Amino acid sequence: MQAHESATPRPEAILEWLLREMAYPSPPPSPDQLRKICRRNIVPVWSFLLHRVRSERTVATARRNMLVNGVVPSSASVEVWRGRRTEKEKGPAIF
Repeated sequence: MQAHESATPRPEAILEWLLREMAYPSPPPSPDQLRKICRRNIVPVWSFLLHRVRSERTVATARRNMLVNGVVPSSASVEVWRGRRTEKEKGPAIF
């Protein structure tokens, strides 16, 4: 694990991630509420979420930027990307 992931995530950082990245609806939880769920064995989970999880919008923007700048994805990743795109066009998957 990297050093920044082992540190306890601040409630303010979680709140910012919820609002900016995940487009959390209003009203957001208070920092005190987040502080209650940001301790003990859940700390590594919040650290992972804050550093690794991005919204579909952010990922799509990054992919478009890569294509515009001439970075061609490998053929395997193109197939995965195309597969996900066609699933979206078909509608949501029901499990």
